[in-house]
Amino acid sequence: PPKSYWRQWNAGSAAVARKLGARSAAATSPDFVLYTIVMPNNQFSLNAVEQFTSDFAVAFDVEREGCSDLDLVSPSNDALCMLGENLDAYKDESNPIGTGEHGIYIPAADLGSVLQWALLNRASSTNGFYDLDLWLVPLTGDDFGDYSSRPMTVGDAWKPNLATLS
Repeated sequence: PPKSYWRQWNAGSAAVARKLGARSAAATSPDFVLYTIVMPNNQFSLNAVEQFTSDFAVAFDVEREGCSDLDLVSPSNDALCMLGENLDAYKDESNPIGTGEHGIYIPAADLGSVLQWALLNRASSTNGFYDLDLWLVPLTGDDFGDYSSRPMTVGDAWKPNLATLS
């Protein structure tokens, strides 16, 4: 991988450790949702997220939109799975994501392997189209705090629709 990948990975890993208080991820951290942000009016973004999502499903042997709990804000599932794919999230007042998005539910035990894969595959040099923005949200039970002050981003830091969480 290019040096920029490792800089992003190291920065992302350090941010996760800081935000979680450097606790053991498997023992004490919450589960997460990883959102791949999509700009529905940008064909490069659409192509990139389609490639990312398809490749993720194959790499982790999960079904697209295969989660049993597809809750938009605080899903709870038993295993790694893919949430909904919503290109019109910006039109849905109940969605905390302000643009289009594809979501992945990540149990704490899978966080390292998913982040490593996602950080490499978000890059245009890997997906062939466009650098994708990622948004990692911890699921602590405090929806407002999880989406307003605790999300970790790679790429542009999009603002959430906090009105849906009030």
